[in-house]
Amino acid sequence: MYIYMELGGRPLSQIDVILKENGLKSTKSRKLILDILERALEPMSAEEIFINVRHQDELNFSTVYRTLSTLTQKLITLKNIEDDGISYYQLNNHKHSNYLVCSECRKRILLDSCPLEEMTVNLEKKTGFHISGHNLEFIGECPECLENEIYKVSK
Repeated sequence: MYIYMELGGRPLSQIDVILKENGLKSTKSRKLILDILERALEPMSAEEIFINVRHQDELNFSTVYRTLSTLTQKLITLKNIEDDGISYYQLNNHKHSNYLVCSECRKRILLDSCPLEEMTVNLEKKTGFHISGHNLEFIGECPECLENEIYKVSK
């Protein structure tokens, strides 16, 4: 692992290192957005990120959106479009993630095993393509939302 140093001799933050390794300048907007996503417990929409950034800096929504687009193109962030048509962003930890996602309340449950591991190995052998990760989401309704729906129907 390399430790990058600023001109003054101080070590760069992990976010600065990620940006540098991907050929991007370390701007205030990129650092703020990555910091927010790093602390997020679940993927966030551009609007949710904007609301969080707005409390720390006077960035406008288009800057947040353009920054997310750049970070996604460089695979620093991952973008998932949910059933509601809204894009949600998360840091790319270069691992695959598999979730159950509630279409009602957006609750996300991380699966502890991957149903695609064998398929990934077979695809790599068949195509010669190196697969560095994937995201899999099973969309449905969580037990709480199902219970609420049944309760509403029975009234």
